[in-house]
Amino acid sequence: MSLSQALNQFAQNLGRYQLQTYAFNLDLNIQLRFAASVDLARFIGVSETEILHNEAEIDDFFL
Repeated sequence: MSLSQALNQFAQNLGRYQLQTYAFNLDLNIQLRFAASVDLARFIGVSETEILHNEAEIDDFFL
């Protein structure tokens, strides 16, 4: 089976509804943004104690 065939089979098995559910899941997207932000901060050398890791820490910092 070629890569193209495997990807097509995966897409058919996943189904459009499930893909749309993930794409528009705001909670999941927020968690991914938090994770990416934390990874970026670590990569550029921000001290772990200065990184805001989750929504609660962000609220505590800004409110």
